[in-house]
Amino acid sequence: MTVYFYFFVVKDGTPQNAELEELAFKIAARWRTLGRRLKFNESLTQEIDKTIEETTEKAYQMLLHWKRREGPAATYQVLYDALMHPLVDRRDMAEKLCFNQ
Repeated sequence: MTVYFYFFVVKDGTPQNAELEELAFKIAARWRTLGRRLKFNESLTQEIDKTIEETTEKAYQMLLHWKRREGPAATYQVLYDALMHPLVDRRDMAEKLCFNQ
């Protein structure tokens, strides 16, 4: 019997804006929960919630703010960890967005 093991490696670097926009559409309902995993304080999420009407745009702007705030520290690994958190539970997006394939 042959057993195959597949190892996936999280990408180096910072996610592209287009990737963050795609993610925003997939996690729109959980944008606040993901924001907490990315260390957003409640006042900032309330500001985003008040100033932006569309849920997917709230998610996208939150992700862009995270990327600007963290700079080079806004890595695929940090995003992967946040997406894998049990309260976010988006393994599908973590693997699609963050793994070298």
